[in-house]
Amino acid sequence: MKRNFDIGDKVEVIDENLSGTVIGLKGNAVVFEDEHGFSHTYDASQLVKKQTIPCQLPMKTIEGKYKETSQTLTKSKRTTSKLPVVDLHKEKITGMPAMVHPGEILHYQLLHLKHFLNEMKRKRIKKFIVVHGKGSGKLKAEAQKLVRKEGYTTYDAPYHRFGFQGAFTAEKK
Repeated sequence: MKRNFDIGDKVEVIDENLSGTVIGLKGNAVVFEDEHGFSHTYDASQLVKKQTIPCQLPMKTIEGKYKETSQTLTKSKRTTSKLPVVDLHKEKITGMPAMVHPGEILHYQLLHLKHFLNEMKRKRIKKFIVVHGKGSGKLKAEAQKLVRKEGYTTYDAPYHRFGFQGAFTAEKK
């Protein structure tokens, strides 16, 4: 399958924590440079374009209260299915303070999901994928609860793209 990438596009490798900017195209191979200046070559089918959605993310101040600050949420768009994808891995959430207490990580992940849900409602998108990772299941349970509360039904995402129990699809009937 041919993917449409252009030089300068921001891309992510599917199922790896690797991203960068496209610097070359060789047939179906895409060459991109990561944030450290290293170049990587991947088949186009292993990459997705990155898009950003501006939103307001509350950040905790020193006093423990929340204030609104302008941040950017990252959304991966799988070009094969055209479904929006939100990745709740803590490394993928922009705007999360570097020194977050482990007990607060779940809070930020769910907050990230709430902003994504609001964006999906605003754009009237009825189907999307939530990547939560394997883990103990706490994030999956809380994310499904939040998504179902908004009127969506959930089911496991395709195994061939997201692995076993690492993601779910949400759909509004």
